[in-house]
Amino acid sequence: MKLLVSKLFLCIILISNALIGFSTTKTMEFSGINKIVVSARFFDTNIYGSSGNKTIFSYTINDSFKNHKKIHVNHKKVGNTLIIEVETPLRYVNNFEGKIKLSIPKDVDIDYKSSSGDLSCIEMRNNSTNIAASSGDISLINFNSKFNLKTSSGDIKLIECNGDINVKTSSGEQYLRTIKGNVNSISSSGSAKLENVNGKINLVSTSGDSDIIHCIGKMRLTSTSGELELNDCQGEFHASSTSGDIVAKNINFTDESRFSSTSGDIEMKYSNRTEDLRFTLNSTSGSLKVDNKYSDDYLTVGEGSILIKSSTTSGDQVFKKYR
Repeated sequence: MKLLVSKLFLCIILISNALIGFSTTKTMEFSGINKIVVSARFFDTNIYGSSGNKTIFSYTINDSFKNHKKIHVNHKKVGNTLIIEVETPLRYVNNFEGKIKLSIPKDVDIDYKSSSGDLSCIEMRNNSTNIAASSGDISLINFNSKFNLKTSSGDIKLIECNGDINVKTSSGEQYLRTIKGNVNSISSSGSAKLENVNGKINLVSTSGDSDIIHCIGKMRLTSTSGELELNDCQGEFHASSTSGDIVAKNINFTDESRFSSTSGDIEMKYSNRTEDLRFTLNSTSGSLKVDNKYSDDYLTVGEGSILIKSSTTSGDQVFKKYR
């Protein structure tokens, strides 16, 4: 009986160890690093800017099936560059959890690539940030840099960032808030929301709605399929839509602006003095209205110094004073 109990206890221990699996964490420290290059295959990555001059690199592997010997996190220092590469066989990707953490001086440049994994970066003040992810979300907060960001499948979020931004998503949402710098945004499928941007905006959306809120600057907005909506914005606007409405509330025109839609309505509520504006509207099929003036195919109103031109192939147009 005692032998049976001992064997049963041993089996329970073996099963528990198998379920718990393997966990390892390794930490390294480097000096004199001014650039990091990360290729994080199936690993999530967190990068923190520090006020010190040391680069601290750590990684953790939690492996329920004890295949950790097949997963390699390689690193090497080449000159002033720290290169980190993760090797993960595809047959193990569902059996482990991998995380990379980097605490780096705030002025270190970042070059990051990932085939599957999320990236979070906080508190950086560098010259260049290049990020490309095949599948995974990207989050940058409190960042000064020149940004080149791209993801095939995943969301991109930037909050409180200074510097020119190039952002491209094939399938995923874009959210940019409190930005000082020029923004070039391209989205193949997914919504885009830009809030409190001070700089030029060039936005191209193939499929998805776009919201522009509290932004100041010259704006070029193009949508193939989706609604363009502007709220509380100021600047020069060039907006066009192939299929979708263009709607604006409380916008202030600072220079000549143009709007066009192939199939969709255009509705603008402006905050300028009416006498400062001059409107030229035309439509192949749709009604035209500027304040209390109406027409069906062509309408000109006002003699102000700022010209507003608008056209639709099929869709109504309404321009009126914001109250």
